[in-house]
Amino acid sequence: MTWELNAERVLLEELDPMEIISRVMGKTPIRAIENLSSLDMADQPEITLSPSWWLFMPSIPLRISVEMAQ
Repeated sequence: MTWELNAERVLLEELDPMEIISRVMGKTPIRAIENLSSLDMADQPEITLSPSWWLFMPSIPLRISVEMAQ
């Protein structure tokens, strides 16, 4: 008796939210995305500023939240 078995596994690197925050603090959204491009992410990062007319990311880490998709 014989059979064929294929296995596949996707590994995701666990990113440190504080590292992400330190890379984007005080930057424009475009520059912040450029700084995050060196990280191994499955999708392009999205940055939403509130209020929407704000030009820069906050300079205080507590004002930045990081949401990671599962």
